[in-house]
Amino acid sequence: MTFTDSQRFTAREDLVVEAIDDQIVILDLNGDRCFGLNAQGVLLWQRIREDAPTVAELIALLQQTYAIDVERARTDLLAFLSALQSAGLLLEHTQTS
Repeated sequence: MTFTDSQRFTAREDLVVEAIDDQIVILDLNGDRCFGLNAQGVLLWQRIREDAPTVAELIALLQQTYAIDVERARTDLLAFLSALQSAGLLLEHTQTS
């Protein structure tokens, strides 16, 4: 999948999300599936649910939080977005006027 820096994503509203220690478990009751997120995934998921940030904003968040370079942050983020989008957990956010 190809993503642009200006794209925004939001989480589906109908998902059940539970925090367990420093991880998050996402239950997709429509698809009878369960997904677990590690600490980096938790950081990204919380930000996506908060305000549908751009891809560029999420890359910056990873850089600042983990002191990693932009290419590593981009690679990690795009893998995360691809996995969640393929699983049907994310929706592309469109601005409404």
